[in-house]
Amino acid sequence: MTSNGLNHKTTQHHAPIIPTFAVPPPVVTQGAQPRCEIILVTPAMAEEWLKSNTMNRRIRKNHVRALARDIAEGRYMFNPQPVSFGTDGSLLDGQHRLTAIVKAGVPAPMAVWFNIALDTRRVMDTGKVRSLADVENLNNQRAALAVSMLRGAGGAVEATMAERVSFYRRFSTEIEFVLGQFTTLRRGITQSSVLAAICRGSLYIKRDDIERFCRVLATGMPTGEERDATVIRLRDRLLQPRRSGGSAATSESYSITANALRAYADGRALYRIFAASTDLFPIPKAASSE
Repeated sequence: MTSNGLNHKTTQHHAPIIPTFAVPPPVVTQGAQPRCEIILVTPAMAEEWLKSNTMNRRIRKNHVRALARDIAEGRYMFNPQPVSFGTDGSLLDGQHRLTAIVKAGVPAPMAVWFNIALDTRRVMDTGKVRSLADVENLNNQRAALAVSMLRGAGGAVEATMAERVSFYRRFSTEIEFVLGQFTTLRRGITQSSVLAAICRGSLYIKRDDIERFCRVLATGMPTGEERDATVIRLRDRLLQPRRSGGSAATSESYSITANALRAYADGRALYRIFAASTDLFPIPKAASSE
């Protein structure tokens, strides 16, 4: 059985020492000053608090599912980003995290602010979101390659930052190996979607074949093997100007590279480069920590 590399438990747990409450503290205290408490929010508590969610943006279900995975699989880390309630008791911030707690059925520690001015809503979540490159101190090429490898032939990546970090750390050896095969960057050839297909392929294919494939792809110089024709045709295709961009073009680059690499490893010469109909190199399911 294979997976997207996200649905596995981690062996690291970051459980802070926190006070717990049998019932939530009162949400509204007339005339009181803003206050913050660290609370172990249970699914029942989160469900009750969500009844005050009257003025928030529409719930992003994919984001909730990703957060719920973090909580259920032990990746959730306590952080100071709070759940916030206004002076009228309405939920100002935290609907996705609270919904994820309900979905996961697992309590999670949260910083919770009460009696916050309602106008504060205008400046919530307006800062720049940290990228994988920021969190792991990576250059943009490595971060983009890790995200492309996580995505595979699919569309947008709905993964939490904890999942992205876990994925990068799990496959950093493969990422460095493939990047090491290309001494210079070449537009079209070293785009992240192409390298991602090779990284995934390296989980299934001998390293000698990966190295030869990359050498022909990078230089355009065949080694005399019949199967080199596959790589040359792929190279020509990747160097052609794109007729369109966006996720469709990225998915195509990944899929044609994966198909060519699979054929090359099998010793076949493709005389027409085309996209694979399925993902030929799915991410193997990680071993359980249990």
